[in-house]
Amino acid sequence: MAHLKSKEKTQEWIEKNGQVDLVFSDIELLGGNVFSLLKENIITSPIIFATAYNNFHQDAFEVNGIAYLLKPINYERFSQAMKKFETLKPAIKNPDWSVISELLQKRPKQYKERIVIRNSTEIQILNIEKTVAVLSNSGKLIAIDDFGKEHEFRYKLSDLAEELDPKIFFQINRGEIVNINFIEKIEPYFGD
Repeated sequence: MAHLKSKEKTQEWIEKNGQVDLVFSDIELLGGNVFSLLKENIITSPIIFATAYNNFHQDAFEVNGIAYLLKPINYERFSQAMKKFETLKPAIKNPDWSVISELLQKRPKQYKERIVIRNSTEIQILNIEKTVAVLSNSGKLIAIDDFGKEHEFRYKLSDLAEELDPKIFFQINRGEIVNINFIEKIEPYFGD
């Protein structure tokens, strides 16, 4: 059993250890998505996709996918996926599903690294590390970069707050998220 985060590490591990009985995979891996590994036949084992992406169902079942679980994963769907796997692989005796379930729960959450900003003439990519703050303004968000430039885009602030690393960003009120790496000092206002 292994927990691999990148295409390269996955390929190296499979070349060294061979195929496994079952793979749990997200769509996005470091260095690209999982479909490039599948199209090159690097992974030939059955796969249960566990992902937040809801637009790759067709791709998943055109390769080795036997189930497609959207995060957050509910127990009933996980159980159905495992039953399907058990019917496809009757040779496996008494697998320890609690260990597999525990590994899925312990996976570190991956946070957004970039914000894609589209306007009528171009698409900009703003690196999260260089984002000082994100402000909500009349249904739109404004990301302020480290040069003080404002980038307006449509997104729900509460959704973005969930996708940002809480070790770097925190929501100071209902309409503002700040990057703690750009805070130089905090002053009390009206004694609060």
